[in-house]
Amino acid sequence: MAENSLAQHYSDIVAEITKGGGIHIEEDFLSPGQVAGFVALAESYEPDRFGTVRGLLDKSPLWAQILEHPVTTSVSSLALGPNFQLGSVDIKYFHPENQVNVKRVIPHVDYPGSASIGPSAGVDGRFGEFTLGLKFFIPLTDLTIENGATAYLPGSQNLNADPELYGRMFFDLHAAGESKRLIVKAGTLAIWNNRFWHAELGNRSAIDKLLMHICVVHGNVTPPHALDTMYGCDRIAKLNSRMRARVVAS
Repeated sequence: MAENSLAQHYSDIVAEITKGGGIHIEEDFLSPGQVAGFVALAESYEPDRFGTVRGLLDKSPLWAQILEHPVTTSVSSLALGPNFQLGSVDIKYFHPENQVNVKRVIPHVDYPGSASIGPSAGVDGRFGEFTLGLKFFIPLTDLTIENGATAYLPGSQNLNADPELYGRMFFDLHAAGESKRLIVKAGTLAIWNNRFWHAELGNRSAIDKLLMHICVVHGNVTPPHALDTMYGCDRIAKLNSRMRARVVAS
C-alpha cells in the first residue's frame, strides 16, 4: 500500500475509534508463529493473583514487532499527538470457570478513561471530548462464545460515563442484543478508545484464554504502571523514541 494510502487508512482507523463505533479490528495482525512465541513467553513466568503476567517487555524481541509497527505508532500519533508514550503491556490469563456459576467481569473502561470519567459533570465536561489513551488488544487464543469472547457496546466511548456505575445497563443491553462480541482468531488486533465499554465474560471452555493488552497514552498522562521502575528510564525513553520514529507521515 502506498504511503499516502497508508496514512489515509490510519486516519480512517482513528475516526472509527473516536467518532464511530469505538473499535477497529484487523485480522491476522500476528502470524501463528508470533502468537506461539508470545504464548510461550507468558507460560515462562508466573501470573499474579489477578492472572496477569507483567515485566515481559525486556524478555523477547517480539514486542518490537508490535510496538514499532506502523499501525501502532501512526494510529497512536494521530489519536494522541506526536508525544504519545507507552503506558503498559501485559498478558492476562482467564482460567476456565465453573459451568454453573460463571463469573462476569464488571464492564469497564481503560486507563486513563477510568480516571477521567465519573459521576461529576465537571470531570465529564473537561475530559469527555479528548482521547487520552488507546488499547491495543490481541487475543493469543481464539475468542469464542464458549470462552467468553469480549463483549462491548458500540459507540459507548461517547457516553462519557463510568460503566461500573451502570453495569446493570450494560448487561441489560447485552441481553437485548445491543452489545457485540469480539469473536476472532488468535493474532487479531483490536484497537479501541480508552472510554470504550467492554467486559470479559466467563470462560466456560476447558482451556485458558490468554489476552495481550498494550496501553498507549497521551504524552501528558502518567502511565498506569511503573514502566520506568520495571525497565529503567533510559530503556523506556529510547523505546518511545523508536515508536515515534515509525509514524507514517500524513
